[in-house]
Amino acid sequence: MDIRFLFLSAAISSLAITPAVAQAATCDDPIIAQKIFDRRAKKGPMPTAHARIINIQLGADDLSRVQQDLGESEPLARQEHAPVRVCYTSLEPDGPVILFEAGALGGWRRLTAFCVVTGPDAAVMRSHCKATSKITSELMTDGGLRAGQTLAKTRAMLGKPTLTKTGKDNYWFSTRTPQNADLTEYIGISRLGEKVVGFKVSRVESN
Repeated sequence: MDIRFLFLSAAISSLAITPAVAQAATCDDPIIAQKIFDRRAKKGPMPTAHARIINIQLGADDLSRVQQDLGESEPLARQEHAPVRVCYTSLEPDGPVILFEAGALGGWRRLTAFCVVTGPDAAVMRSHCKATSKITSELMTDGGLRAGQTLAKTRAMLGKPTLTKTGKDNYWFSTRTPQNADLTEYIGISRLGEKVVGFKVSRVESN
């Protein structure tokens, strides 16, 4: 599958959510030229621990598992073909927001991405999200990726970014599954100065 089409389609779909959520650039889907992806994407899978957060696993768990663990949350408004998204926020006034996504390649049920947002973007998104004590300022992936940590620590953890843009480090991983499907994984780090203010992790498997 042409990776440009895959991520461009996802990026267009990401605009089809409520205006408030669309303002959170951390949750935008990335676009990368095929030739850059082919040349720079890390060969091999993303560290599995970064695909898991608060005991929820991308590619394995679905939206019903999220709602079972974190409580019922009304899916955000969307247009046809856009991912189904549910949102949760901390009870802490300045705590993070986490958005879970189930896209077309997950059958609109299996999780294909999550993103964590802090700061002003989280404040804008908060009214669309269900508050729960299970989301705290210590929210992190099983691999230790957390909003609020230093950029230096994040880069030491993930290595050199595939592509760096203003305010964002992008990491792509490309491999094939034992079933011979293409697996494209992504970590996007939103940064402000030398601090991580949010991140998105996605996992897309295609034949």
